[in-house]
Amino acid sequence: MSLKKKLLSVVSALALGATCLTGLTASAADANTLIENLDVSGGYSYIDTYYTSTYYAKSAFEIQYKYTSLDGDGKYTDRDTNEETAIDYSDTFEFLAFDTNWSGWTATKVGVSGTPEAGTVYTATVSISAIEATLGDSVTPYGINLETGRIGDTAVTIVSLKYVNDTSAESSSLEASGSWVKGTGGTMSVSSGSATVTFDEWKIDISELCVYSFTNPTIDVTVNYETAPNDYVQAEILDNQGNPIVSNYPYVSESGEVTYTTEFDSDLTALSLCYDSCTVTAIKIYDNTDGNTEYSVSGKSATEIANDMGMAWNLGNALDCVNSETGKVDETCWGNPVTTKKLIQAVKEQGFNTIRIPISYLDKIVESTENGSATYTVDDDYLARIKQVVDYAYDMGMYVVIDMHNDGGEGVTGKWLDITKSGDEFTEIVNKFSDVWTDIATYFADYDQKLIFEGFNELMNGDYSTTPAEDSYLYTNINTLNNAFVSAVRSTGDDANDDRILIVAGYNTDIDCTITGFKAPEDSSTNKLMLSVHYYSPYDFVLNESGTSSYEESYTTSMESSIENICGFAADLGMPVFIGEYSPIDKNNTNDRTAYCYNLNKCAVTNTSGVTVVLAYWDNGVTSTYGSGLFNRTTNVATDTGKDIISQISAGYNYYEEEEE
Repeated sequence: MSLKKKLLSVVSALALGATCLTGLTASAADANTLIENLDVSGGYSYIDTYYTSTYYAKSAFEIQYKYTSLDGDGKYTDRDTNEETAIDYSDTFEFLAFDTNWSGWTATKVGVSGTPEAGTVYTATVSISAIEATLGDSVTPYGINLETGRIGDTAVTIVSLKYVNDTSAESSSLEASGSWVKGTGGTMSVSSGSATVTFDEWKIDISELCVYSFTNPTIDVTVNYETAPNDYVQAEILDNQGNPIVSNYPYVSESGEVTYTTEFDSDLTALSLCYDSCTVTAIKIYDNTDGNTEYSVSGKSATEIANDMGMAWNLGNALDCVNSETGKVDETCWGNPVTTKKLIQAVKEQGFNTIRIPISYLDKIVESTENGSATYTVDDDYLARIKQVVDYAYDMGMYVVIDMHNDGGEGVTGKWLDITKSGDEFTEIVNKFSDVWTDIATYFADYDQKLIFEGFNELMNGDYSTTPAEDSYLYTNINTLNNAFVSAVRSTGDDANDDRILIVAGYNTDIDCTITGFKAPEDSSTNKLMLSVHYYSPYDFVLNESGTSSYEESYTTSMESSIENICGFAADLGMPVFIGEYSPIDKNNTNDRTAYCYNLNKCAVTNTSGVTVVLAYWDNGVTSTYGSGLFNRTTNVATDTGKDIISQISAGYNYYEEEEE
């Protein structure tokens, strides 16, 4: 009779000593997965130890295993009696609870009755409370060992060992305060919450943490730098396994108080804090869902959506970052910390209703072969991270634009979205582009019109000094990609993707080149397209670090002309305009930058074509000279300069309302 996947949990008594704590090392795949595909052999082989601090709020162990070979003679030598005894496969694994005095060690056995089938996967779920009950009611458990039982020379593979969460456990936040310095130690006391906080001179440990029901578990650690380190310093949170949740070594150039925000997985039951060159003064763990709202948008035209999008902001230099040497996507490789919901909450608080998230895919695109042809998808873990950042804003009722950013970026290592190619080479590019967008659209098919797709960013031939001729094949290639993008999204067969607003662009998102060569793509949906351009003019003021820092009235005249031209062009197409990027860099000229932002927004809303224009400020996270950052992404607050600029963006965008007042 087959025993496949039969659930067995057999409990009996066996006294074992603490000398078993040597042997095999288990690997961890995630917070709940303790072991995957670990080969063990022989009886009494130590596998791993699990402490109460790490299995807090877990109800059971789930172990899947298979026998790869059975003992030859069916006997083993009992280590207690030194006598040969027949193997009983119901004692294949043993969970052994012990207390703080290293006593206990009564076995909770796992195995199969009779002779197992080699290669068959068996599953057992073992209650943690049942294991701990072997210690007696008055004894405090300290941990649980796992080892093989009395199986002789039998070889077994642990397919997986996982915690099962205790869904009845009540989640709890935490607040603690004190004064702790790495290398010295200090104090840290809990004022609220059920978790335990301990510390030595090297780290602060949080155990018995339960955030199982939290949607977005978040920890804020407030520190004070008495003097500026002027160096890269450790500011990290470690998980149950001692691995950094985010490898965080920010450059600290100023003294004073900083609050670091880190999001972590709700499965974690223990954390460790390591902060260097500062004094840790406060810890707060909470479910950060502030601002979330139930708000659905569907059935609207592109113009109606554009009218509702309000002021827009770019999360620049985040998911679009690419390592210049390896060509690998890396969210923090350009100097910004990992994006958290707290940053997006700060953006919304300043009046922005739309966030554009530039995204590079590059090495995260997975190639496979089907029927002799290459097909392309996006790595699942990367899509999950994109979704997490999208949800920060989407769940707060904001509009979210995601694009394909540096896959066609000039000078980017690994660039593949190349409009200078032709023939079969370009055909393969179009096929890859279509596959990737099909995968993205399928992944986000349940999202309503608050999520907007933008096909690509600033595709051009690398020569900024010349404009392609009117009959250039570069325009044709751009238009081909736009058609492929729209077709890929609509062809997923999802109603939401038929309803979705799509943003299409011309050559280099340049206004003049767009007017010259852009052809509207065919679309099976009606009035669901926006036209994208960028505005970085005049270069000498906006981007040139060695250029002028003074705003001149002639810039306003140029703005009016450019806006009128693109709006007139878009009006003929029946599309609203999305100015996806604009921003003058910081040259210690805040008043001039605010004047630029005010006038550009004013020109957009007062255009005579009546076309709705959405403008998205480009924030690269750099708040020092030559940066365009409005928010400090370490402290997640708008800077003073940022607030000044935002106020004038708002004044220009709301020009008519300001006039009425």
